[in-house]
Amino acid sequence: MQRRCRFRSAWYVRLTLPILFAGLLLSCRRSGRGVLRPVAATLSGEALSPPCWLSEPECVSPPKGFHRFIGHSKTCTSKEAATNQAREDVTNQIVAYQGAAGLVDLLRETPLSGRTDLIDSSRVRELGVRWVLDDLIEGNVYPEERFLEPLQIGEERCFRAHILVHYPERALATLLIHVAREGGVERADEVVALLRAKYGIEE
Repeated sequence: MQRRCRFRSAWYVRLTLPILFAGLLLSCRRSGRGVLRPVAATLSGEALSPPCWLSEPECVSPPKGFHRFIGHSKTCTSKEAATNQAREDVTNQIVAYQGAAGLVDLLRETPLSGRTDLIDSSRVRELGVRWVLDDLIEGNVYPEERFLEPLQIGEERCFRAHILVHYPERALATLLIHVAREGGVERADEVVALLRAKYGIEE
């Protein structure tokens, strides 16, 4: 009889302890601040299996002749502020790409491939910021997809924004031609001729 009671007690303890522990953990998470809880969402708004987040490179492939840039907001804030942060991030990436490192890709399979010394990155940034802001953000010329990630910090809800942009290589090449003419590129005539030939850019 005693053995049967002990067996029942042990079985009861084994059953209730995990439940109590789970309840305690849930209570702590609800009351604790600074705990980020992502809400399931996708770029298209439809559930995917498994979820495909915009930040995963394999999620979205750029069309041929385009480069993909993904900008992220730095903080969890309002929809508008998060979107502006993500736009600033993606703009900075595009402008940086238009510098010396970007020239390597644009001149690939040409006699100047790998010549990163041919372009002044600071000059590209100076001229490029206005171009990118006007064309990409204000004019919204190029494909842009926004992805708002709702989060919760304690009792407060906020958003992180992600912006995906497919930016045309031809547009980057056009800007580099402009920079070359402004004196930011050594052997500018050769660079301009190569870019024009590769991307079919007329005078």
